[in-house]
Amino acid sequence: MKTTYVIQGYSKFQHRKTISLVANPPIQCLSKEQALSHLSILAKQYTGAIAASQEYNSKNGELGELSIFARFGEVPDLI
Repeated sequence: MKTTYVIQGYSKFQHRKTISLVANPPIQCLSKEQALSHLSILAKQYTGAIAASQEYNSKNGELGELSIFARFGEVPDLI
């Protein structure tokens, strides 16, 4: 199994009177340390941000459980 690390920022979007959080494109990182370093930058640019890792099997495409190891600001409730 290999591990991939991803960070993702969230922005507030207002449509009429409804305000919602919108996910920005995820950014893949090489390590947990790099993800945390980049996350601190995203946290200053967006309403919220997360860093997550996920194990995967490159031979058969099987995915392990997604694990969020850091979050800043406002992120959707499902995360």
